[in-house]
Amino acid sequence: MSGILTRDDIIDGVGEVITLLRDSGTRATLRIVGGAAIALTIDGDRGRLASARPTAPA
Repeated sequence: MSGILTRDDIIDGVGEVITLLRDSGTRATLRIVGGAAIALTIDGDRGRLASARPTAPA
């Protein structure tokens, strides 16, 4: 493990926390801030998909 969390790592971790909280009947508020919040806000596939689209002739 490199010690760097990817966007998918964060999503998986938050999902695990949510599952544990639900299973225990615990109510909570999760606040995701800083780099993690930015990583979750940015769609990692956006740039690849946009560059893969054909462009209209000028």
